[in-house]
Amino acid sequence: MNDEQIAFAGVTGQRALLRAGEITSVELLALSLRRIAELDPRLNAFKVLYDTAHAEAVAADERIA
Repeated sequence: MNDEQIAFAGVTGQRALLRAGEITSVELLALSLRRIAELDPRLNAFKVLYDTAHAEAVAADERIA
């Protein structure tokens, strides 16, 4: 799957990808942050991105493993 397909897979589809091991939480976070950086200047939808997001993604990957 390419980044756009993953982004539009929705929460259920992304969860399935995570469980199948096709993507990690850290990779999904990176994809999301890239899309935010690309699109938010036009959308102006995000005020704050939490510094703890990466640590939470790593912890989620550890739980999945």
